[in-house]
Amino acid sequence: MRPAGEKTVSVAVRLGDIRLARRITAALDRNGDLEPIDAAEAAEVLITDAEGLDQARPSGASVVLLGRRPSPAPTNLRASLPEDTAPDLIAGAARLVAAGLSVFPTPPEDAEAAGAEQITASDPQAVTLTPREREVLELLAVGASNKAIARTLDISVHTAKFHVASLLEKLQASGRLEAVGIGLRTGLLML
Repeated sequence: MRPAGEKTVSVAVRLGDIRLARRITAALDRNGDLEPIDAAEAAEVLITDAEGLDQARPSGASVVLLGRRPSPAPTNLRASLPEDTAPDLIAGAARLVAAGLSVFPTPPEDAEAAGAEQITASDPQAVTLTPREREVLELLAVGASNKAIARTLDISVHTAKFHVASLLEKLQASGRLEAVGIGLRTGLLML
């Protein structure tokens, strides 16, 4: 359940693969802050592939692209993910994009031109996560709350809060979204 006053983000899914589109829509439904909608023109975030990008009407939506980036990349491209990325991680990328971040597993040459914000820990080589911190980071990527983390890992909520705080400190992140962004950027979190 979302806290009172938390904004929902409208997300449209336009993919050639209908089964994948349904799985991604189901993942969006599981996230209380992401609202799947049909109208791509009204969406804040558009999850699409090259085929859907060609068919989508121009809009102000930030684009999460599955598969190869076209050249030139659209100016509203904010994430580029492999086609086989798990639906929950695609939903996590949509959340990051809605927060104003960009997700590029390998920084593209045109990321700066696309307005991508570079996110890095001060020394990514020095950041080493414990197996438990990796699990917590993966759960943060799919939008899990402290209570959901505790339930999934069979630990107390207090311990989950401790792990999240430790992870944020190690990554020098100011919040959960930034921690996930740093994890993606530095390779600590794999798509």
